[in-house]
Amino acid sequence: MMTPEPSLNILVVDDDAISRAVLHEHLQAAGHQVRVAADVVEAKDFLTRELVDIVVADWIMPGESGLDLCEWVRHQPCGSSVHFVMLTVLSDKTKLIEAFRSGVDDFLSKPLHDGELFARLRAWTRMVSLQKQLAQRHADALRANAELSAANAKLAELAMRDELTGLHNRREAIRRLYEQWSVAARYEQPLCCAVVDVDHFKQVNDTYGHHAGDELLRRLAESLKGCLRESDSIFRIGGDEFLVILPCIHFAEATTWGRRCGQTIAASPVIIGGAPRHASVSIGIAERIPAMHDWRELVEAADQALFASKREGRIDSTFQRKQGLLFLAAGEPVPAVFESLPTGTTSRPLAYSEAHIHRLSHGKVS
Repeated sequence: MMTPEPSLNILVVDDDAISRAVLHEHLQAAGHQVRVAADVVEAKDFLTRELVDIVVADWIMPGESGLDLCEWVRHQPCGSSVHFVMLTVLSDKTKLIEAFRSGVDDFLSKPLHDGELFARLRAWTRMVSLQKQLAQRHADALRANAELSAANAKLAELAMRDELTGLHNRREAIRRLYEQWSVAARYEQPLCCAVVDVDHFKQVNDTYGHHAGDELLRRLAESLKGCLRESDSIFRIGGDEFLVILPCIHFAEATTWGRRCGQTIAASPVIIGGAPRHASVSIGIAERIPAMHDWRELVEAADQALFASKREGRIDSTFQRKQGLLFLAAGEPVPAVFESLPTGTTSRPLAYSEAHIHRLSHGKVS
C-alpha cells in the first residue's frame, strides 16, 4: 500500500492573474495548502510572517524579479530549507546557470503543461519530504547529544562528590590543590590548607552504630561549610577526615579560621541516641612557603600538624611553641567524643584542639 504524499505549504508568485489562478487550482487539487502573491513585495511580506515548503515564482515581473526573490529567500534564517521553483519562458543556458547559482532548485516552463506540472510536483514533494526527514534527524541528533552531554556532566559531577556528605571528594581535592597551588606560585599569593579530623570517631561507630557516625559526618560537613568564605573549598578525603583549601590568606588568618570552626562545631550538638551530644575535632593547618616544591608538601605539613594535635591530646589556655608546632586549646582532655548535655544546659566549654605548622625550612620543621 502506497503512503499518501504529505501536504505542503506552497507560495505562488506571479503578476499574471490567470497563471496564478491555474497554479493555485492545480496545486490545491493535489492536496496542498496554497497561497498567492502578485509581486515580489507582497511575497516578501508574506514570507516574513509565514513558513513555506515551496515557492513557485515567475522569473520576469514588474519591479523585482523572481531571481531577486530567490536571492532574498536564501538569505533568510529558514531560507535554505525552501524549495524554490522558477517559472520561465527562457531557455538561454547562460540564464539558467545564473539562476541555479542564485539558489534556484528547479524550473517550470511556461505556458504550463499539466503532465509536467504534476510530475515535477511529485519530485518536489519527495525532495521536501527528504529535507524534513534530514532536518528532523539532525534535530534528534542534536537533542540526543545535548542529553548525553548533560548526562556525562552529571556523571562527572557525581564522580567528584562524596555520596554521604555531598562534599567534593579526594579526586576533586587533588585537582583543586594543584590549581590553587599553581595560582599562588604564579602570582606569589599566600595559600593555606587545613586537615580536619573527628576525634574518637571509631568510638562513635562502636557505641552508637554506623548510622550515628554517618549523621555526625553530615552535620560536621554542614558546620564546616558554614565557616567558609566564598573562595574557600572543602572536601571529604576519606573516613572522618576533611580537607579545606584557604586561598589568599596567611597562617595567622588561617588559625583564626580554625579557631572559629572549632567553636562552631563545639556549639552545634548532634542528636544521637535521642539526646543532644557534642563532638570535638582536631585541625592541622599549614601555609605554603618557598621551601615547598608542590601541593603535596603543603598537605603533608598540615597532616603533621594534625598528628601533633592528636598526639598532644591536652588543651592549654595559651599558645606554646613545641618542636616547631603551635598548640591551642582550653581545659582538660576530652575523655570521649560525645557528652550528653545536662538538663537546662545550652553550651559547654570549648572541646577541641588545633596543631599548626609554624615554619618549614631545609626539609625539617623548626
